[in-house]
Amino acid sequence: MFLSRANTDRGILKEPIGGDRARIFRLRSGMRLMRTISLRLEDLKNMTLTLGFVGENNNTRVRFDSKPVFEDYPEAVATLTVTPPKGSSYPKLVTRDGDVVIWDVSDSDLVNDGYGKIQLSFVVGTTVAKSYIGKTRILESIAATGTAPTPIEDWIESANGVIADIPNTINTALAEAKASGEFDGPQGPQGPKGDTGEKGAKGDRGSRGPTGPEGPQGPQGNRGSNGDDAYVHIKYAASQPTQDSDMKDTADEWMGIYAGGSYSAPTAYTAYTWYRIKGDPQDVSGFAPKANPVFTGSISLGRKENTTVGANSVAEGYNVTASGAYAHAEGNGTTASGSQSHAEGSNTSAGANAHAEGAVTIASGSQSHAEGTGGTFTISGTTYTSGAYGTADHSEGYQTLTAMSQPGNHAEGYQTRATGGAAHSEGANTLASGNASHAEGVATTASGAYAHAEGAATTASGSQAHAEGQNTKASSSYSHAEGLNTTASGSTSHAEGNNTTASGEESHAEGNNTTASGKESHAEGLYTTASGGYSHVSGKYNVIDSRDNWPAWVANTYYNVGDKVTRSGYAYICKTANSDSSFTSSKWNRVEYMNYAEIVGNGTATDARSNARTLDWDGNERLMGDIYVGCNADSTGGKQVATVEYIDAKIAELRALIEGNS
Repeated sequence: MFLSRANTDRGILKEPIGGDRARIFRLRSGMRLMRTISLRLEDLKNMTLTLGFVGENNNTRVRFDSKPVFEDYPEAVATLTVTPPKGSSYPKLVTRDGDVVIWDVSDSDLVNDGYGKIQLSFVVGTTVAKSYIGKTRILESIAATGTAPTPIEDWIESANGVIADIPNTINTALAEAKASGEFDGPQGPQGPKGDTGEKGAKGDRGSRGPTGPEGPQGPQGNRGSNGDDAYVHIKYAASQPTQDSDMKDTADEWMGIYAGGSYSAPTAYTAYTWYRIKGDPQDVSGFAPKANPVFTGSISLGRKENTTVGANSVAEGYNVTASGAYAHAEGNGTTASGSQSHAEGSNTSAGANAHAEGAVTIASGSQSHAEGTGGTFTISGTTYTSGAYGTADHSEGYQTLTAMSQPGNHAEGYQTRATGGAAHSEGANTLASGNASHAEGVATTASGAYAHAEGAATTASGSQAHAEGQNTKASSSYSHAEGLNTTASGSTSHAEGNNTTASGEESHAEGNNTTASGKESHAEGLYTTASGGYSHVSGKYNVIDSRDNWPAWVANTYYNVGDKVTRSGYAYICKTANSDSSFTSSKWNRVEYMNYAEIVGNGTATDARSNARTLDWDGNERLMGDIYVGCNADSTGGKQVATVEYIDAKIAELRALIEGNS
């Protein structure tokens, strides 16, 4: 930080008036002096910004170098909130000059001397991207009661001093020249008599003369009339008198005053005006005294009246409460109620061994820490009150929250929540509700134990699941979803790419709109589906493998052992005869694999699916086209492999030709 004297318009000073002895400057019309304070945003944490003296107006300009913030958020809008030494916080207009935020301090900002705070926030849309809080100080002014001389009188006084000294300066110069001898020569002839000069100016007024002799005494004035004597008498009473005998001469709760012409004290109680001078006693043990400062083991400098004084506590600021033993409350309206707690800033509160700072923050959990800006916020219709409520919890930023029921949580950023115990939530509107979970980014949720969610609107609900990217979901244990709109719902499954789904156990779906629903299946490419267990499908728009030739299961139908059915996309073989009204999975064996181990799709749309190649579990391979061997490096050329049907047809043609010739 550095200070400088500057003016919004260049060149506020004109040339000096007079010589070296009169260094008088004139301000150009319309110009004003202004103190400029330039600082970096990180300086706010470690300094107290002195804004000026009470009553100054537009004398101080504060320039905040905000280049690091505007580099990350070029569209950010700067807002300034001022908490004065006395009174409520209020917003203040700031301007932007390139990467610099400018605050011109006015007289409305310098009403009372003391310490206050400012918060400079940078908002992008409706999101607070960054906030910086610093302490401020306003200096006490000295009130002037006399009349100041006018500027022109000052100027004339200085000018008169210079003019009056001109003869002395000339005589001194002549004497020095004469003494040097450099200008001595023969005396010349007497010159002609000069013209009579103009009459000189009137000389200065002479000094005051001696005082003259005392004059004769004047005649005596007329005698005045005698004045009336006035007397004051005081009486006392234990209660408001109702009869003369209630009065006495010793001090008590009521005092009567008589003022009049009676030399003797009147004996009638009605001659006195009565006042109650002693109030009812009140037990104020344990209450804070009104007078400040008071040192009685604890220190009170602005302690809130009628609040409990914690043993060896310190209360400083305005309307603060330090009721916990060894507690420290400072700032405006802060409360340090826990033993060895510390609350600072504005309307913060701290529990046992806790620390709260900033504005409206709450650190109620033991050994917790809350900083930044607190308050209530609403997400999905539910309203929360920000704060660090659990043991050893940490809440920082803008309206962040940790849970009371679980310890060791950490929430930071903008309206983040860490409630799972040893959970960490950062960014904006993120939630880490799983034990030891981690959520970061925007609107992410890590609800599974040891889960991790990052990016935008991702959800990791499975135990030890990982979701990243945008709108991804890892809902099963050990699952991983990444990319855009992907879902990994099968245990230990992996979905990546765009709109892919890995629902089978240990399945993998990648590419665009692919589905791996079979156990340990793999689908890749475009709109491919690997429905069979252990199958691999690539290409695009393949014909989905199924047991379509098996009938669908029907309720209340008798099935023998070995009967085959399909249900909800899966194939089953009956292992226990039954005619159940609802499907009982324990009576059926699910067929994990379908017809094919490998499929290469070559369809063109979801309603125009086809397969270029299939390989069934018996090792039979089927191709839509022909087979060529001996091809070139670029798969061109080669010789077509003949099929059995082709050979048989040629043999038949040859046999017919031979038999015909014979």
